[in-house]
Amino acid sequence: MRAEAVGNAVADARADADAAADAAGLTVTGVDQVEVGSAPVFAGRALESADASTELRPGPVTVEATVTVTYHAE
Repeated sequence: MRAEAVGNAVADARADADAAADAAGLTVTGVDQVEVGSAPVFAGRALESADASTELRPGPVTVEATVTVTYHAE
């Protein structure tokens, strides 16, 4: 799931870079740097208690990823 989130973030970054470059009359010609970061997202009260008896139930999981990509454009 994390790999998919990172892939989607990179694709979104490229689409934004292409749009910005096009608006400036440029073309993206390469990638200079990529940084990947992510933040865990937790729902519910399961993490509010340090009590070992806390019941965890299966449910939806949200995975988010952020990327910072520096592109080269000409």
